[in-house]
Amino acid sequence: MNLGNPVDNKEDIVAAFIPPISTTDTSIELGTMQFFYQNSYGPTGLYISESISLTYDHAITTTEDKIYELTRNKNGPVDQARCWINPDKPILEGIYDVPDDEGLMVRIDSWRSAYEDPAAPVVVTHYEVHRYIPGTLVDWELVGSVPGDGEDHKQFFAPTRRDTTVGGLYTSTFMIRACTADTLTYFDSDPITGYSIDNLPPADAEGLAVAYHYGSVDLSWTANPAPDIVHYNIYRGTDPGAPPVGLPPFAQATGTTWTDDLSGDPGTAYDYVYWVAAVDDAGQEGVWSVWGESAVTGLESDMPAAYALHGNVPNPFNPQTVLYYDLPAASRVSLVIYDISGAKVRVLRDNVQEPAGRREAVWDGRNDAGVRVSSGVYFCRMEAGAFRATERMMLVK
Repeated sequence: MNLGNPVDNKEDIVAAFIPPISTTDTSIELGTMQFFYQNSYGPTGLYISESISLTYDHAITTTEDKIYELTRNKNGPVDQARCWINPDKPILEGIYDVPDDEGLMVRIDSWRSAYEDPAAPVVVTHYEVHRYIPGTLVDWELVGSVPGDGEDHKQFFAPTRRDTTVGGLYTSTFMIRACTADTLTYFDSDPITGYSIDNLPPADAEGLAVAYHYGSVDLSWTANPAPDIVHYNIYRGTDPGAPPVGLPPFAQATGTTWTDDLSGDPGTAYDYVYWVAAVDDAGQEGVWSVWGESAVTGLESDMPAAYALHGNVPNPFNPQTVLYYDLPAASRVSLVIYDISGAKVRVLRDNVQEPAGRREAVWDGRNDAGVRVSSGVYFCRMEAGAFRATERMMLVK
């Protein structure tokens, strides 16, 4: 293998075995050194002892285990070559999360062992990736193995024990072992610590169903099967064509149902539309569910085929009753209560735009002033487009 860039003397340094050097000078004079080198005019794998001058491209210290470019001066000509400060063990450069994956995986960048060469005194044949096991007697576990390929720079992919999530940082520690044919002879890198994250957002929320009631709206959806889902974000708006881009969620739910309590202003329940999105433990949000009339009160096949005003339940009633009515299409609806003389008592819906579906309205036995009315016969009049209908009710005390 040619690691050098010879200029004149026909020699390429394969690995320079350099002991610790305590200096920060960029140019130093070393005494007798031992080099493992390759000579294009003679046999390979020769050892020589000589006094030479080494000029480093930058300062080095005794604490660094890295690969340095150096200038070698011998017999006048100048060569460029790489030298390993600690040539036997792999030298780790960094650890990185693997992008665009479901997490639980990191990439470790490393320089090879200088002994990964057929002419080395001990030949490294392959590398093992070991992961630290905290709190155990074993300490390290084997999580991967790759053969030596002769390349200087290597990448290892290793599984982590857990992902870092919005709940906290969780790290994993690894080392790379350079192995030889002798199972008792190996060279371990220094450890390196990093973390993985889940980079892919959850799948789209599906099966959203919206059931409107007087004073509340019930939402339900299909559970996301991914094991890392922590909750669902719920968004509320008034325009189906304007999803809540950039807005915070209106509410959150850990299950697959949620009720919007509008009892303080029950008539507004029909004014809202909703979106639901799954959120995983990395804090990533999936695509919102698609709101539409098919999501209202069950499946589209359950939509009423015609306008209708059904009888109130219960009837007779005290103190309140529920009126049910059908809208085959989005319509403006009026619901008005009259007494037996024809006088207007209470307006439940005043030309309100409502989506298609089976609807309901509650009358609590009070007039528009909030006063309870006397017992007797009352009538509910419904108008929706060209549709007109009246139902008889009886209030008893």
